[in-house]
Amino acid sequence: MTALFQWLRDRHVRKIQKITVVDNEPPSHQDSKIVECLQKFDVELWEWEKMDLSSEVIWKSSKYVQKIWLHSSGNEAVLQGWSARGGFGDREKFPEVS
Repeated sequence: MTALFQWLRDRHVRKIQKITVVDNEPPSHQDSKIVECLQKFDVELWEWEKMDLSSEVIWKSSKYVQKIWLHSSGNEAVLQGWSARGGFGDREKFPEVS
């Protein structure tokens, strides 16, 4: 994925309206690579199909995200992280998220 997003940056793309990546089979992308790929873009709609992706990865990747589709394994710690003070309920990090 790194090469694809670099190709877009090289062509001066700055805004991505919707990203959809099927990443639900091992080995999935490392969180650091997701951030590296997307941090220079304004991504509005986020559908990266990776199980239990943290809110921190999404926040570091795009400060403009407005809508997120999440995929959960049911892990209670992850669900609590999503709803915690620094998670998706944080209106400073995610002011427009629905």
